[in-house]
Amino acid sequence: MIIKQQAIPTQTANTGHSESSSEHVIYLSIFEAVQTIVQTLV
Repeated sequence: MIIKQQAIPTQTANTGHSESSSEHVIYLSIFEAVQTIVQTLV
């Protein structure tokens, strides 16, 4: 799961948009929250 989380921001980071870097942090926090919920449900 950790590898998948790193793969997503890495792919978007390749676009070279510095502004999106802040969005990556938000998306990562969302992914972590979603995965935590999924693990709890499972």
